[in-house]
Amino acid sequence: ALPVVLPASVGLCLLEAAAPEISTGELNVVVIDGQVSHMVRKTPAVGEWRSNWRFKPDWRLEPVSEPAAEAARRALSFFPEPPLYLRVDGVVTETGFVLLECEVESPSLFFFFEPDAAMRMARATLARCG
Repeated sequence: ALPVVLPASVGLCLLEAAAPEISTGELNVVVIDGQVSHMVRKTPAVGEWRSNWRFKPDWRLEPVSEPAAEAARRALSFFPEPPLYLRVDGVVTETGFVLLECEVESPSLFFFFEPDAAMRMARATLARCG
């Protein structure tokens, strides 16, 4: 592993290992109130390796695969109670789903791909408000 030196002005950052499988798409599994909701595949643009929206990847709603759903359920098992929402990001390799990151603060939940998920989120939020 190479040492990483960041300028002092950098507050919080996230570093991920580069996964060659990213070229076939990063899978983003959205979980709402402990239930797997939907999944988006983010495939980098030709000649690009990043799937962030700024680099114009192809984003597509896909059915949640069982390995991706299992990874999301496993991530949930680390919480004492299910968070309101969670996004589990990973890639599929020859050994299965590999977790890249797990986000519980301000992730994109891709409601524009799955409008019903916005209603599930609203209901879950209201239920937690009492």
